[in-house]
Amino acid sequence: MSYPINQVIKKNNVFVEDLVKEKSFDFTVIEGREGLKKLIESLDISRPGLALAGWYNFFTLHRLQVLGLTEIEYLKNLTEEECNLALNEFFEKENTAVIITRKIEPSAYMIAKARETKTPLLQTPFKASEIIRKLIAFLEVKMSQRIVLHGELVEVFGVGILLLGKSGIGKSECALELVKKNHILIADDVVEIYKNNNNELIGQGAEIIKYHIEIRGIGIINVKTLFGVGAVKDESKIDLIIEIEEWDKNKEYDRIGLTDTKRNFLGVDVSALCLPVRVGRNIASIIEVAAMTYRSKKMGFYSVKEFNKRLINWIQGREI
Repeated sequence: MSYPINQVIKKNNVFVEDLVKEKSFDFTVIEGREGLKKLIESLDISRPGLALAGWYNFFTLHRLQVLGLTEIEYLKNLTEEECNLALNEFFEKENTAVIITRKIEPSAYMIAKARETKTPLLQTPFKASEIIRKLIAFLEVKMSQRIVLHGELVEVFGVGILLLGKSGIGKSECALELVKKNHILIADDVVEIYKNNNNELIGQGAEIIKYHIEIRGIGIINVKTLFGVGAVKDESKIDLIIEIEEWDKNKEYDRIGLTDTKRNFLGVDVSALCLPVRVGRNIASIIEVAAMTYRSKKMGFYSVKEFNKRLINWIQGREI
């Protein structure tokens, strides 16, 4: 597999408004809408208990700040003057956003300070530990390094398959044929890949062309509209890479399947195959068989090893 794979390495920017749009956080914007465009610069999330008590020696700017029950109760036990002084200093520290947990209602003075400093003041029904855990998991995925490839991503019999090859080789037509066979499209033309917390590669399509395929001679079609919601998914684990290339009569191709080729992206090895194409080959059907073979191997059954064992027994005159 010598064909070079063009890839672009990128890192997604995540803004406070992206957190608000994420329904699983159930955020309500209390104040500071002007600050929703703030960039989230760090995965680290702070609980500013010591800071509210006046200890700012190791306080880091530009962080998400979570006020849990402990912090709110501490402020309530201060005199009004002490509380206002504590909030004055806290909101002057260029916080990315302040999150109040358990749907606790913020004081009027806190709301005023958020408005004055244009700091997003968000409210969630979750406990502090719960929302921090959810935020870290979300940000680790969204802010992780990604690569962008030219290819197709489909799910065949539950196996996520990344189709690669030169432009015009027939990747989109193959993906369409697989969709017609009741398999699933994840991405056409542009595939974004990131590594999740389980050290797995996850692929998804570009947002602007999600659910669409470009077919030369027809144009851009909406797969979700034509084939139904079951024909598309937002993302899938990448289990197998199949590189499609034009048949080269001077090249030796693997005809037995003993070679176990891997490709590495973002430090993760993925099983890979090279699939030569020429007129008359039913590529979609071959990819279905490749998916079934991959599943068999995952369950411990290797057809080529079984065949090799039978061949050795036949050569040695044993019963097969």
